Amino acid sequence: ILDVTEESTCFLPIPTGTDPSHLDKFAPLTPTTTNDSDGDQATYYYTDTLRGSQYGESRVDSFLEDGGLRVSAKMNDPDDLFRCSHKLSSRSYDSPDLDFDWIHPFPKAPRPASDASRLDCLDRLDMEAHIHVLQHDQVIAKHVQDAMRVLGNAPIGSMHIVFEHVVYNLACTGYSAVFDMADKTVREEAACTHGILHPTPLVVLDTSNDARFRAHPLAVEHNASAYVSVPVFVSSSLHKECIGTIDIARHEPLSVAPSAAQLKALQTLATSLGMHIERRCAEFSQVHHTNRGRRHTAPIVTIDEDVVISSTKPLLPTSAMDLHDLTTDPNEILLELWERVMQTSRMLRATVSR
Repeated sequence: ILDVTEESTCFLPIPTGTDPSHLDKFAPLTPTTTNDSDGDQATYYYTDTLRGSQYGESRVDSFLEDGGLRVSAKMNDPDDLFRCSHKLSSRSYDSPDLDFDWIHPFPKAPRPASDASRLDCLDRLDMEAHIHVLQHDQVIAKHVQDAMRVLGNAPIGSMHIVFEHVVYNLACTGYSAVFDMADKTVREEAACTHGILHPTPLVVLDTSNDARFRAHPLAVEHNASAYVSVPVFVSSSLHKECIGTIDIARHEPLSVAPSAAQLKALQTLATSLGMHIERRCAEFSQVHHTNRGRRHTAPIVTIDEDVVISSTKPLLPTSAMDLHDLTTDPNEILLELWERVMQTSRMLRATVSR
């Protein structure tokens, strides 16, 4: 309800009254004029169009049904005012699966049905142990730059690896300097998690018309009006698994979807990037296992031959008396041999440990 006199907005239930032609039905009443305490008239209109304010500019106050986010803006052109006042309510994507039951105005990121096997693939690659190295990988950064060029030199680009609870952000380019892009994000808050649900690229021509992204920080804070997310796959034991996405965004909405050639080029880059990450993880794991084996192995040293010879006696009999002793008392000889072996073993261990 808009108070024309006071230039204020209030929300009242729509009054109903009896329709003269159908006494058993109710119809909205005609707007009425009321008098305030000072005797001045104030007319209330039922309207979905916003009028000019006393400050000379129009004020847009719109609610997002999903999440209850209030958006305010100032427009000078009536055409812009009309467009923006209806823009947020027109939805090109709505799904009953979207979950808004939390504190944020955007939905929780869903999880794919095959998430367990995907996480097993990440564990097999030991990805979390190598993520700090991948964050500074120049090949990943080059793939992101190439993907940005494919979409007409898009200003925003990044690569994301989706773990069970967090998403690591790699090679981030063009994001807002006011809202820093952290190294990792809570998985339920990451936009890229929508891109791992399907094997084909996710294309959002206008984020303001998409219930998943119109109130998301990607659009609100980083001014992303168009968004493309390409899944990145690696080889698994049975089939390929998606470990993350290459994400590209533009500040202006796209009037037409990317061409088939552009999408093919993006998928080729994603395939190449997946192979690179898988190869690097294998190399890191090999080096890690080699170093770990060396840490648990005693250092190799040179044993002084004189020490070993002087510390040992002949273990076999060399004279007739020795043969006679061996024949007459074998138990005593065996015990003596065992003692010599243990003495030699202890000396070798002490020498090597130095």
